[in-house]
Amino acid sequence: MGFILRDEDIVGIHQSSLEILEEVGVKFDYDIVLKRLADNGCSVDFDKKIAKIPESIVKKCLSLCPSSIKIANRNWESFELYSKGVSIFLSGNALYIVEGKERYDITKGKFIELIKVYDGLSNVDGVVGVSLSDVPPPVRDIVGFKIMTEYTKKHLRPCMFTAENAEAIKDMADVVLDGHSYKDFPIFSLGYSICTPLHWTENALKLFVVSAGHSIPVTLNSECMLGGSSPVTLAGAITLGNAEILSGIVINQLFEEGRPVIYNMGFSHSFDMRTSLVLTGAPEVALMGTACADMANYYNLPSCAWVSTDSLSADNQAAYEHMFLTTIFILSGVNFIWGVGQVEAQLSLSKEQAVIHNEIINYVRRYVRGIEVNSETLALDAIKKVGIQGEFLTSEHTMKHFKKELSLSEIAWRDRRDTQKQFDVISMEERASKIANEMINRENIYITEKQREELDLIEKLWLRKYGY
Repeated sequence: MGFILRDEDIVGIHQSSLEILEEVGVKFDYDIVLKRLADNGCSVDFDKKIAKIPESIVKKCLSLCPSSIKIANRNWESFELYSKGVSIFLSGNALYIVEGKERYDITKGKFIELIKVYDGLSNVDGVVGVSLSDVPPPVRDIVGFKIMTEYTKKHLRPCMFTAENAEAIKDMADVVLDGHSYKDFPIFSLGYSICTPLHWTENALKLFVVSAGHSIPVTLNSECMLGGSSPVTLAGAITLGNAEILSGIVINQLFEEGRPVIYNMGFSHSFDMRTSLVLTGAPEVALMGTACADMANYYNLPSCAWVSTDSLSADNQAAYEHMFLTTIFILSGVNFIWGVGQVEAQLSLSKEQAVIHNEIINYVRRYVRGIEVNSETLALDAIKKVGIQGEFLTSEHTMKHFKKELSLSEIAWRDRRDTQKQFDVISMEERASKIANEMINRENIYITEKQREELDLIEKLWLRKYGY
């Protein structure tokens, strides 16, 4: 039984997805992939670039996928991601940064500020690349990755603009691994989205092929839009998205048996029929992400989803949509959760919202940790010692356990009303902004001068390759 889907629902979706793959097929805009599919028993129309994938191929490729994957950072810590297991959080891809109510392009300087904030947030486990407005599009991934290596040690997820650039990313990662093996410490991961419905682009397919052979974890994304690029019914959208992800699994396993994959239908969107806008904070988004975790669990794979808000800035709407989606995704067992600080339907990032979202994650993680019951936490000896009408504030038991048991907050108001009047306390958004600026002002550099020189050389070589 899934979190939201019944066992019979899951089986029905699976069988319907297999029917789509075998009877409708998928378009693949890369002849190398089409040939590999044909060589492995798929029916391929090379003129239309459509391959029909039989159930036997899907079943074989699913059997090759590892049931868990390792994600690492440069503090040499690893997270083991497996179905319904631990949830880790990352920032998100974006075009803009929102400061207060105003929106700006993300330049290299703005990106550095964002990274510094994410680096300082205790509940953020990874940083995602963005679209740098002051860098030529073909090399935004390379330049952005170099910046990320300098200003954070957290897990890195470059947003790939050019498939071949995966080679540069791997070379840069080798530089900052500082002698450690990527296999032992996978400090970056990759991924790409299919063009729903049922169309893998050349750039996506090239990325899978170019990056094969190194055990690089890859996220396979189906970004359904209910009533737009997918059926409006959630069951129909899940069926379509599942077929698309299964086709991505087939591709990756045919080019690298045993490649770690993350099942991702959690980037799906709702559609507002009144405004024609794509929605990211609606309840249907939570349902798609939850179904994603259920289907991933059926295939014994880790899952992914995205938390965002349709609000344009850090405000009450952003807070309740982030709280809602964060809670649902953690409780339903989503493993790889994007979107810390995301606003404006994933178009933008907000430093203030990132700080607030970090607090939200802290609340939910504390709830999920639950109540530990044992001889020590039952506190029977302490209760007997304090007796009737005593107090526990000065108890040794309280001093021993209060830091673990009681949550702390940097931005929630937890003081008296008269204190608020006395100090004219600023709003939560303003407190979050103050914390973010303190993080930006820290001078934390995570590469050596020698590493900087090597990274600069790789960047220059690839810039020259594209004529810059």
